[in-house]
Amino acid sequence: MSGIRIGSDFEIEKTDYEQTAQFDWRAFYGFRNNVIRALGQFGTVGPLGEVDLLADEDEAPNFIGETVDDPDFFVVDDMHNAHDKISIVECAVRHVNAEVIHALVKMAALFPGWHVILNMGDSGLRVFGDRVLVGGRRFWDCSDIAAIGRRCEGDVDYGPEPEFQQSMYGLWVDLVCGGFSSAKGYPDPPDREWREALVLLGHMLRESNGDSLGAHSYSRVRYDLHPRTRRKMLERFLAEAGSLPTGRLKEAARWNIPQDAADALATALSPDEIGSFVGLISVAQSLAGASLDPGQIVFWWPNIIERLKAIDQFDRLRATLAAEMRKLLESKEPWIQLSGVFALAKLGAPDIAAAVDRALRTNQQWLANDPLLQWLLKIRNGSVLYPSGLVLK
Repeated sequence: MSGIRIGSDFEIEKTDYEQTAQFDWRAFYGFRNNVIRALGQFGTVGPLGEVDLLADEDEAPNFIGETVDDPDFFVVDDMHNAHDKISIVECAVRHVNAEVIHALVKMAALFPGWHVILNMGDSGLRVFGDRVLVGGRRFWDCSDIAAIGRRCEGDVDYGPEPEFQQSMYGLWVDLVCGGFSSAKGYPDPPDREWREALVLLGHMLRESNGDSLGAHSYSRVRYDLHPRTRRKMLERFLAEAGSLPTGRLKEAARWNIPQDAADALATALSPDEIGSFVGLISVAQSLAGASLDPGQIVFWWPNIIERLKAIDQFDRLRATLAAEMRKLLESKEPWIQLSGVFALAKLGAPDIAAAVDRALRTNQQWLANDPLLQWLLKIRNGSVLYPSGLVLK
């Protein structure tokens, strides 16, 4: 297939949601039906199937076929608005190749103005009938669909470890804590990854009408930075956790510390590095205790472990993490003890019942907090679920 241009997802113009509706539900689900058919050639698609376009307009969408659990291609079924002519697909990058992209291009050519968004975690593609727009370091310098397909075959090639750029630490902190509002005031980017990051951030600022970017915006540039770059930045940040402004630390703990900490543990090269970094995370939890809400302290380690499970590093790190969590049980701080208990439950510790009993004996005040007590009893019986509606204070 020739004539398909490769461009940047910066080309997407901001939608004017004040204009009148651009399409109805039949148009949206008609395009989505074709996305499902195109992707169905390459793997399972779901969880919900196609929609009956002949259904009464006043009825809810009538999805045809059985629900597919854990599909290769998760095709979003909600029509969020009547302005964005898109169908969003979430999938692992390993399910995407040149043939998949060509099939989507061929299909989208029948629907001018519409396109498919492929969200793949560390990167993304927007597939139109005449062009493919790329986003993320994975696709740097790709000039055709074949090159894009090859980049999807394995991990991102970050190349050799770059020299740590101390001059970019202030920018990184503003990203993970929220508050980036201008590229001015930072030193000139010393290498490509930071130049690319600032270009993307400038684009995001324009989309936000000049408002400061929140901490969640860091997710757009996270995987454009070398893993060692992020790890070194995080090490310094954790070491300074006791001196960071409360509001900034809370935002980082809510959005970005768990993910970057999990990623750093997943890419550590030696047992010594893993052990050292695990200890640093716990020290930071203690240093940050005065600035964080009780819930953020309790879920500090469980949130990291939850993300490690999602990136298939759970078993390799289980023993080291369990040993560290048992140290938390010795803490004089009740919320850190509770963090250790819940983290051990997440790790599947065989003696979780004994850990809960010990924590309750040490913290008799918890017995008067019935919601907390009931949650702990569920943990004692094997639950790894986060509590619903529990207020920690």
